[in-house]
Amino acid sequence: MEDRSNIERKILLIIDDDEEWTDLLQIFFVNKYDVHIAHSAIDAIEFIKGTQPSAMILDLVMPSVDGFGLMQRLSTMSNAEIPTVLTTGWVTTDVASLAASIGCSAVLGKPVSLSELDGIVSGLMDGTHKKQPKSEAPDILQ
Repeated sequence: MEDRSNIERKILLIIDDDEEWTDLLQIFFVNKYDVHIAHSAIDAIEFIKGTQPSAMILDLVMPSVDGFGLMQRLSTMSNAEIPTVLTTGWVTTDVASLAASIGCSAVLGKPVSLSELDGIVSGLMDGTHKKQPKSEAPDILQ
């Protein structure tokens, strides 16, 4: 049997102010990834300053700084782009276009299907889910 204890797990950062949702996602993804939770954009930035996540799940609507604001702040940091799934209750072509312009790989409408989210996150982690060019809208799943 192969010893996988020394294999470094990919890091998934979940950013959402809804603690019940983040708890559910942590339980859902914990066997696949090293899952970290941030309940605000400020907490996410502090985490990212010290650790580069392999991918992020980001809620659009949060207090203080929303998901778009966080993505804009991250673009000014020296970190490489982080593959990001944006979740929102407001899935429109305008939201999708703006999400693409700031670097989101996919947009998922709420309520989010865990199986769809799992498929996208897995694809981002292994490189099979290709990010759309910034001039095109990312994948939108409702």
